[in-house]
Amino acid sequence: MTQKITENIYRIELPVSVGLLDSVNVYLILGEPSLLIDSGYDREELRTLLDKSLSELGTSIERCDIFLTHMHPDHAELAIRLASEGKTVRIGADEADMLNGRKKGPDAGPERLRSLGFGEDFIGEFFRIVAKKRPPDDKSRFLGVKDGDRLLYGGHELLCVGIAGHSPGQTGLYIAEKGIFIGGDHILYGVAPSVNAWDGEQNPLSLYTKNLLKLKELEINTLLPGHRTMTCPVNERIDQLISRRGKKLDETLMSLKRGGCMSPFEISSVITWNTRWDRLTTFQKFSAAGEVAVNLEYLVSLGAAEKTVEGGVARYLAT
Repeated sequence: MTQKITENIYRIELPVSVGLLDSVNVYLILGEPSLLIDSGYDREELRTLLDKSLSELGTSIERCDIFLTHMHPDHAELAIRLASEGKTVRIGADEADMLNGRKKGPDAGPERLRSLGFGEDFIGEFFRIVAKKRPPDDKSRFLGVKDGDRLLYGGHELLCVGIAGHSPGQTGLYIAEKGIFIGGDHILYGVAPSVNAWDGEQNPLSLYTKNLLKLKELEINTLLPGHRTMTCPVNERIDQLISRRGKKLDETLMSLKRGGCMSPFEISSVITWNTRWDRLTTFQKFSAAGEVAVNLEYLVSLGAAEKTVEGGVARYLAT
């Protein structure tokens, strides 16, 4: 489905299954060249749909520059392959360094899963069903953008806004004269964005919250999210997300007080999710435990919990 947002700015909805979400949004700013913002998965049926939508709007992938809000595969997989074929792709500087091989990316290796408290059977299953990402080859070209950089497409000035939290270098685009913010997965409606730890960053929840509040400083009339559509004013949704995080932190701490010394996996299996724990997929369980680990590290930073590591497994105790 294609939707016109305003003059020469369009939303293209691609049907996919991403946890509780059934589609991903990519955006097009029509011009010469045009700018494609996010790309979706690298799947034949989605590429066909994307090509058809671009053609109907009078352009093509070949005539588009590409900007990625973040490197998660549901937003970036096709663009990563196109980069390996010589296409220049812009993305937040930290994630450009990861994709160009200059910096270590988020850790989802066996040691990470063990540290969350998963057993060897789960780890074996995880690596059987989770496809390995193909690393970029020597022809890959990812150009890093930084907070405050400005781009010009379709007659619009786009301000790059760093909004790390959901991913290490997520970056949004702000069109001030229109009050439009293209925000990837930083603010979603009907579901809360996941916040997981990555290498070198032990407290991303604090950063995520800081970057939520940062957006309150902008005059945003229209938020264009990475999934679904805007259903209430941005500042109202920011307050809802912060409140939800507070409730999840309270529930995590209460579980810790009841259960004693626990791993992230043990806590994630007993707290409340939108879907029952036993119905979550293997990857969703990994993501849930990672999110709990982030909450626990935040509680440690507040002095509400303490952390020990036993046999490579992180365990937490309420103070």
